Amino acid sequence: MYKKIPLLIVMILGLQACVYTPSQKSLSVLEITGKIPASCNLLGQVFGESHIPYLAVGVEVAKSRAKMQAAKLGATHIIWEEISYSMPLAVGRAYRCD
Repeated sequence: MYKKIPLLIVMILGLQACVYTPSQKSLSVLEITGKIPASCNLLGQVFGESHIPYLAVGVEVAKSRAKMQAAKLGATHIIWEEISYSMPLAVGRAYRCD
């Protein structure tokens, strides 16, 4: 019985990557790391959350939801301010870059 538990955990963790597919709208917003280009204008702060704690897929859902908000504002790019895995949360600043 106990020998099967590690296998079950590996299977669950392996399947988590297959659970979520981001929307086209969220894929249109690109992530910026580092310095903000001068051609970018701040549109506002965006938030996303998920109810899947401690798994990477939960953070991906939260980031996708924040990026969908950014797309609704007309953003082309986003810079993450906070990412939390325990209570999946993504907070970022949405920018429109020329």
